[in-house]
Amino acid sequence: MSGKKVAVNQGGAGEYLLLKVLEKENISSYKVQRVYLSPNDAAPALYQGSVDAWAVWEPYISIAQLEHQARRITTKHPAPTYSIMVVRGDAAKENPVAVKAALTALSEDGEWLNQHTNAASDFLVKELKISDTVAKQVTKNRGPESYVFPNTEDITKLQKTADWLLEQKIIPQRVDIATAVCPLETTAAR
Repeated sequence: MSGKKVAVNQGGAGEYLLLKVLEKENISSYKVQRVYLSPNDAAPALYQGSVDAWAVWEPYISIAQLEHQARRITTKHPAPTYSIMVVRGDAAKENPVAVKAALTALSEDGEWLNQHTNAASDFLVKELKISDTVAKQVTKNRGPESYVFPNTEDITKLQKTADWLLEQKIIPQRVDIATAVCPLETTAAR
């Protein structure tokens, strides 16, 4: 990868993934040129040869492999990642029961989809307008997903990730994760 151009989304999961892979392989991040592009711009840049690689997530991985003959260069994720749902602070304070009910419903839907992978694939075909073949691979590659109310351990892990991102100069200032999550009385049950 040394000397190559890699498309990433600035400050996002793609850049995090790239830097963690480079760290794991003991390659200086300065030996790779990061090209900051959104997924919609990165895909054509890769397919047309403007960049050498793309650090990205599903469904883009499966689309690139199955529809554009891209080759996956890593199959193991080097670090945990999180999808984070956000709610305005005042909305969480004013409607803690609704916030908890919404996340509980999403968690139940997610668990149902984990148990019904064909339905999950069908959903991806319909909602993302991707082929059935790509949707099946996406579902297989992603594995089970869960939506949880953050506990102390989750907050500690997220803080560690945020601090690492600051050390890498991906984010401009320290983020205090504990003050950014919904109040624990909203999310006490797991």
